[in-house]
Amino acid sequence: MSNYLYFFKSFKNDKSIYKKVIILSIAIILLIIVFSFTKSMNMYIENGIKQDLSYKTLYIDPDFNTNSISLINKIKKIKHVSDAFIDNYSDITVYSNDFIKNGSIQLVRYSENDSINYISFNGVNLENQIICPKNFYPKNNIDNINKKDIIKMNKYLNKNIDIYYYTYNNDESKNVNYDTLKIVGIYDNNTNIIDENICYAHKNLIEKIYNKSYENYNQDNITPSIFIRVDNIKNIDFVKEKLNDLGYESSSLVLINSKFINFVNVTSFLIGIFIILFLIIIINFINKKNISDKSKIINLYRCFGYTKNDITKILYIENSYISLISICISIIFTFLIFIILKITIYYNPFLFSKFPIIYNYFAIIISLIIIFVINIYNIKFVRKNILGDL
Repeated sequence: MSNYLYFFKSFKNDKSIYKKVIILSIAIILLIIVFSFTKSMNMYIENGIKQDLSYKTLYIDPDFNTNSISLINKIKKIKHVSDAFIDNYSDITVYSNDFIKNGSIQLVRYSENDSINYISFNGVNLENQIICPKNFYPKNNIDNINKKDIIKMNKYLNKNIDIYYYTYNNDESKNVNYDTLKIVGIYDNNTNIIDENICYAHKNLIEKIYNKSYENYNQDNITPSIFIRVDNIKNIDFVKEKLNDLGYESSSLVLINSKFINFVNVTSFLIGIFIILFLIIIINFINKKNISDKSKIINLYRCFGYTKNDITKILYIENSYISLISICISIIFTFLIFIILKITIYYNPFLFSKFPIIYNYFAIIISLIIIFVINIYNIKFVRKNILGDL
């Protein structure tokens, strides 16, 4: 026992240990950051695609030879089509003084088959019911927003708000119309990459407001495009094929930038592999350097009567101790970075507010596995090539 105490005392006084811990900690920190960034980026992209209804919307150009209503009814019969409508009925802007003066609210057409990340939802069955974001800002321009300007919509749940909108005339004058809407649902806009002033509304409400807004405006020469909402983004190609069979070429309202997504995934993967290789090299170098630095002490251990198993155990404990200290430092340091990022986003809610900060624990597991395997390998190497027949 006294021999082991002597070892730990010499280990504590070995200043080179601190350099090894710092180098190894940096490598593990880089691995955790890259893996966490990759996971966060994939979640960010996935949320944007899944939650934004625009990615699940197709459109076909105006058909001057076919009645729009009959064409829409035909399209609605296609499997996986959740809704079809003329583009004028996709969204509309209204205003309310209940939150801030002349605050604007963009109402987006919603159907029961559309997936939204609800926090609370009672069902949109009536045309004067809407679903609003958890953190609401009733303005089109979200630049230079103060946290105090954000409205927490939980307190407005199941309550009415007064709105107004305009009827536009051919002479460019406009009349004011008033209405009352009830907030029946709240969705989590922290995971939806959409604007903070968007509320989802029943199709009848959108159509009513639009028709009222342009009832005095001559639209005889306007033939709108037709929007087709698909129930799941995976079924986009299927619906496109069916529309093509009907003789209509469709396009996505918002294209998914697959090249960018692939670039992010491939780049993150390559960087991750590079850092893993770097980590393997660093751990291997530190272990061998540690063993090399201990060559004189190993000979001294021999004089003290240490067996091969004793020396092997001491070297394994020392290497493991360096590795564990480095991992602990890395975890603490990266946790502090993530806490600072989350605090920064909390006080600046529109600075990367949609980007999720996700800690990837898989990087720690990989580090532990690499350290364990290399430590075992190096100890076997020492027993065979350095300690020999001791």
